[in-house]
Amino acid sequence: MNFSSPNFFILLQFLLLVSLVYHVFSFDTSFHQISNQTFQQKEKIANRLQQINKPSVKTIHSPDGDIIDCVLFQNQPAFDHPLLKGHKPSDPPERPKGYNKINILNDNFQLWSSSGESCPEGTIPIIRTTEQDILRAGSLDRFGKKSIDQVNSLAHEYVNAQFRDGGYYGGQASFNVWAPHVEYAYEFSLSQMWVVAGAGEDLSTLEVGWHVYPQLNGDNHTRLFIYWTADAYKNTGCHNLQCPGFVQTNSKIVVGGAISTTSMYNGSQFEISLMIWKDQKTDHWWLEVGPGNLIGYWPSSLFPNFKDHADRVDFGGEIINSNSKGTHTSTQMGSGHFAEEGFGKAAFIRNMELVDHNNNLNMAQNPQFLEQFPNCYDQKIGSSKEWGSYFYFGGPGRNIKCQ
Repeated sequence: MNFSSPNFFILLQFLLLVSLVYHVFSFDTSFHQISNQTFQQKEKIANRLQQINKPSVKTIHSPDGDIIDCVLFQNQPAFDHPLLKGHKPSDPPERPKGYNKINILNDNFQLWSSSGESCPEGTIPIIRTTEQDILRAGSLDRFGKKSIDQVNSLAHEYVNAQFRDGGYYGGQASFNVWAPHVEYAYEFSLSQMWVVAGAGEDLSTLEVGWHVYPQLNGDNHTRLFIYWTADAYKNTGCHNLQCPGFVQTNSKIVVGGAISTTSMYNGSQFEISLMIWKDQKTDHWWLEVGPGNLIGYWPSSLFPNFKDHADRVDFGGEIINSNSKGTHTSTQMGSGHFAEEGFGKAAFIRNMELVDHNNNLNMAQNPQFLEQFPNCYDQKIGSSKEWGSYFYFGGPGRNIKCQ
């Protein structure tokens, strides 16, 4: 071929033009594909938000940034569950014998109500879900749920008092409330009660406590939370009211709401009592936060494993250790101080009690303790007339002995 001929240069220009048009077309096609995927994702998120955020009769702006919608009881998310269509609301249950109605919580124990605003009777307060809340979860499917990677990995670290003799119909304790440091947004620190039935793929849990969980909540506030699952954290259940399931009856307390008061090191202490128990007339499992404040219930139809009783009840602390930099996290458990420091310095759970088949509250005795990494987080058990069965727990995480 004669590379100096005019025909060669014409051919070369033609090939360059074809190549340019091809790349422009390919870029344009890819751009439109990405744009279309983005649009579809935004549309799915918008549809989910419309499902979750119910019409409200009143809206309250909380000082911590939450928007609280006062939703009519019958319009709450719970009744979107297929098993709860036509569900008849349950009457308040009989409380367990031995129940002591003391230390009633201040009406302003949550930040949202500190302005004096409240939801009308016949409504329940629900935190409005935003697009950012869903985006932080990583996907629509995982929104409101515990990460499967976290559930199945060694990243979870516990200090728990475990009661595993079986035949439990509930539990109660008072939980010392703190604001622990959490190193990374995808880690958390909590103190809670687990009511558990089944095992393996059939594991079912009812959970309540306080936590600091930036990825879920978008901040570092200490918050009241609940959780449930009927299939070992796979497809069922969620935090708070972020999916259909838990039926709320209380108009004054926000499930998932920020707690206005936390304990101070070597200073004033704040605690909340939490109780879960079975109403043996309806088989529903009820939740009470602070004596006298019924919050609502988990309907029995959602939990085949809870038809009779729970197999175990646990109380304790939990953190996520992501080991992100090859060292242990500095996420604190409890107050961030070891159990040996005692009252006013270490976190505690006291007056641990269990509900028996006769609906009696009995002092929880002879716990098994799960203490995985005592150089990071530890416990110290005790009992007394005033505090019943109790233990101190917690720690700072990463330190010279915890690497």
